Order: sequence, then C-alpha cells, then structure tokens
Amino acid sequence: MGKYKKRGFAITCLDEFTAVIRPYYQRAWSIKGIRPLTKINYTREKFHVTGLLGNRSFLYEFTEKLKQEDFLYCLKKFLNVIANQVNTK
Repeated sequence: MGKYKKRGFAITCLDEFTAVIRPYYQRAWSIKGIRPLTKINYTREKFHVTGLLGNRSFLYEFTEKLKQEDFLYCLKKFLNVIANQVNTK
C-alpha cells in the first residue's frame, strides 16, 4: 500500500441513504362488529444522506431530493477536503 500512497492515491468509501418518515399509527377501540376508524397522520416526506469517508476525513450532506447536482456537489466538497489535507503535509 505504501507505493500507492506515495503516488497520491487514497482509499475512500461513498454511501447514500434515503430515510422515509413513516406515519404514526395509533390503536383505536370500537364496538364489536363495527370497523374501527382512526385518523392517521400520513406523510411521504423523506430525506437523503450522502456520506464520504476517507483516510482522515468524513463528510456528510443532507438533501431533500437525490439529484446528480447534489451528489456532485458533495463529491467536489470532499475532494477539496482531501486536497487540503495533502497540501498541509
């Protein structure tokens, strides 16, 4: 691994995650034989997280939509962090 480090290579990991905000279900009581009715606060809201992990750095970004522009922004930001670490050595 030493020869690759000397050439300027770095091992990094990238992952993306989408979390859906689930509705809150509540139990309801009813008379036997009658279908229970209850109000449900339903939402389709969700958020996305993109995370990058390098040798000595970690970066994550929260976004509302998973778009190519957001992904590239996060990647460029991470590359700047790595470049700053290399330049400060």
